[in-house]
Amino acid sequence: MSIRTNRVFRSLLTVRQQFGLAAGLLCLGLVGVLTGGATYVSHVTTDGLVRRDIAELADTMMDSLQRGMFERFRELQLLARMEATAEMLGSDPGRLQRVLENMQATYDKYAWIGLAHADGVIKVATNDLFEDHSVNSDAWFRNGLQGPAVSDVHLNPALTGRMADAAREFVSISVPVRGRDGTLLGVIGAHLKWQWADALRHDFREPKHDGAGTEIWVVSKSGRILLGHGAGSSAFTAVQIAAMHAAGSGALIDARTGQPILTGFAVDKGYRDYPGLGWIAIARRPAAVAFASVHRITWTLLGLGAVMAVLGIVLTLALANRVAAPIQALTAAAKRLGRDPNGAFPRLAGPREIVQLSAVLRQLQYRAGFAEQHTITIKTQADEETRRLEASIARLRALAETDPLTGLLNRRTLLARAEKLAASTRLGVVMLDIDHFKSINDRYGHIAGDAVICAVGRTITANVRKSDIVARFGGEEFIVLMPDIDADELGVQSERIRSAIGQSPVRHDEISIDVTASCGGALMAAEENDVPGLVERADAALYEAKNRGRDRTYIAPPAVPAARVA
Repeated sequence: MSIRTNRVFRSLLTVRQQFGLAAGLLCLGLVGVLTGGATYVSHVTTDGLVRRDIAELADTMMDSLQRGMFERFRELQLLARMEATAEMLGSDPGRLQRVLENMQATYDKYAWIGLAHADGVIKVATNDLFEDHSVNSDAWFRNGLQGPAVSDVHLNPALTGRMADAAREFVSISVPVRGRDGTLLGVIGAHLKWQWADALRHDFREPKHDGAGTEIWVVSKSGRILLGHGAGSSAFTAVQIAAMHAAGSGALIDARTGQPILTGFAVDKGYRDYPGLGWIAIARRPAAVAFASVHRITWTLLGLGAVMAVLGIVLTLALANRVAAPIQALTAAAKRLGRDPNGAFPRLAGPREIVQLSAVLRQLQYRAGFAEQHTITIKTQADEETRRLEASIARLRALAETDPLTGLLNRRTLLARAEKLAASTRLGVVMLDIDHFKSINDRYGHIAGDAVICAVGRTITANVRKSDIVARFGGEEFIVLMPDIDADELGVQSERIRSAIGQSPVRHDEISIDVTASCGGALMAAEENDVPGLVERADAALYEAKNRGRDRTYIAPPAVPAARVA
């Protein structure tokens, strides 16, 4: 199109029409760009997100399996390491049996827990199963003689025949029990129902885990399906299994059945001191289902692009009307001025009214901008002052509630929390006192004494349950609140803390300081709600532990109700 033709064409169109035409072409171009870009971005981005999602689902399933096995593994290790276990084995097997049955009642997936002498004969077992039977030939016993061990999923027909439910497969854990002198006394063994893993697998298939169309498998280290469709068969080729073990976790497309399946996997590498069995958690979802979001995103973006195009044209036409209106008014005024012989209209690049209006608008904009900037400055200063005040309040609250040396809760805050807990749960209290602390101060100095107090505080915090609350009670004394606990568990947890302190010498200025502590515990009775009395009984139990030779735990007997005393 020539320049002259272009000028003629533009002269035939109003400003509003030119704006509308330009906006329509621009919006159509944007829709085209968005369509192509959306298709590319959705395929690239969503593919990665979908693969990561399926891999994370498998990883979460494996994490749950590992933590479940770790908890059971740790329970048996703690029981085997307690001096009371060895003592009960020799002098009070009935009490030891009650401890084992309490463990089984706490976690109903324990099919059987027992303790065999070093000669392989079952001495104590839950529900008296297999007592006086020899397990010398059982793999769990032989492995337990060597050290803490876990046996993979296996059948146990003898145990299955005695189970009330349909449990057929089990996972075994075994831990050696030794006397104080290190002599091997026996092996504690436990058989876990493999049903607990199947229940966990079904939970991950629920809608809350986006389980629509998703299969969850558990595969052995060699590739045999332990849980899931086709249990007992081989799930993948040897090459695929080796690649999974090498990668640890990830996702792949499995097309062996003809229908592409997006498969996420996570390998059991163990958790803390639980060694792991090399299981592989598998999450499978048809690729057509997994990647359906790609198509939804594409059509959504196309729809948004079309809506944006329509909105753009409508807004541009509205803007064109606003711009054309003053021009049309100026044109009418110019025609009137032309008919007036006394009027005059200067030759300008644009109408005078538009130029003046533009100047006025720029002045107004400058003034409005100045006022807005001033408002923003004042608001920024106010927000900064508010943040400083909030930070100061937080620091003051922390100083009021915590011990400045250890960072633990202080006595006042601890007692306030104890009152709240006592109103809603059965509460246990453990008091701890560092043995011979004055001697440590006299020998190594008060700075070393402070280091010992801080180290003991950290050791206590690292060896309590998540629900427990630790505080420094004063001097070298500490206190632990243990909500929702019974007498046996209170003794187990107290002994665990005391043992951890004794096994954690404190390093200060290249000097190793051996530290022990005495523990006193007390448990709130069912109808009791006297926190000061509970703390007083725990303190008395602490001094009883001191009187019995220090570096030991003593649990106060249950409180006698006032009516019974009368």
